[in-house]
Amino acid sequence: MNQNVVIREATLSDLPEVRRICLATCTDSYLLSHPKVLYLLYADYYLIEETTHCYVTIQEGHLVGYILSSLSRKDFAKKMKARYLPLLKKSDPHFYHLRKAYLVAMHFWPSYPAHLHIDIDPAYQHQGIGTLLMQTLLVNLRLQHVKGVSLSVSKTHPHAIAFYRQNRFQILYRWPGSYVLGRKL
Repeated sequence: MNQNVVIREATLSDLPEVRRICLATCTDSYLLSHPKVLYLLYADYYLIEETTHCYVTIQEGHLVGYILSSLSRKDFAKKMKARYLPLLKKSDPHFYHLRKAYLVAMHFWPSYPAHLHIDIDPAYQHQGIGTLLMQTLLVNLRLQHVKGVSLSVSKTHPHAIAFYRQNRFQILYRWPGSYVLGRKL
């Protein structure tokens, strides 16, 4: 890994680059054809509402990765319902199967109240950047007395699944096409 890697707290001004990486790493054909939905679900909320536990990686002066997190799924759901679902409804009348995702996630809220999204620019993957971002976030979550964190990952991403398993995430739920993974803190 390059020694010039800087990890810092994310800011709203990082949103265009976070969106760029989010789109560059997306493999879901629906979301690729509906980028506004992708951004509302996986980028905008976090950089607008919860930047104090969202981090970006800067290398050679460029934003090359991020980890975005919500400390409380309950607060996330409340804000998402009030502010973001109306925008999603305008962009996607079918809510992109969000109802099912929320029903599954709600089951894990008590033990895994936080959740995360992490993406690294494809040109910078497999260099240890994701591990540094994950370590930074997990330390922050522990300092915030968060007892667990979870995420969803597609079964079509074996490298991502291996990464999460190396970071001690366990499979909490299996559903067609993806897993819900979690880690106690």
